[in-house]
Amino acid sequence: MAGAAATNESDSGLSPAAIEAVGYAGGIVLAFCLVPQIKQVVVTKSAEDISYSWTVLYLIGLAVTLAYMVLVGAVAGYVSVALEIALLLVLMALKYHYDRLKRQQRAALGHAGDGGHGDKREEVGLVGA
Repeated sequence: MAGAAATNESDSGLSPAAIEAVGYAGGIVLAFCLVPQIKQVVVTKSAEDISYSWTVLYLIGLAVTLAYMVLVGAVAGYVSVALEIALLLVLMALKYHYDRLKRQQRAALGHAGDGGHGDKREEVGLVGA
């Protein structure tokens, strides 16, 4: 296998261009996996179910992977990872935006300090207990 890597030959019988095409295709499909989630957040105007810790860990993992791909010269890999990072940043910005809007709406309704429970606490007798 070391000889195959050195001469750009492949045990699969595929040309280097075909192998790169497979890398691009897989990477782009993975990157675009974030698109339905972005669409869902925009349609529902909510990203409550997406955690900040998940997005930050995902971003760190992608950044380290990007660094590795650049260092080993895997163009198909780093182009795809860069696209995935861009889409993740869009998702993170949407989460921040919609979370901020929700906090502002709660504050405007006078429910900022009740965790969003509002009248429900009164209904079950928890207020003043």
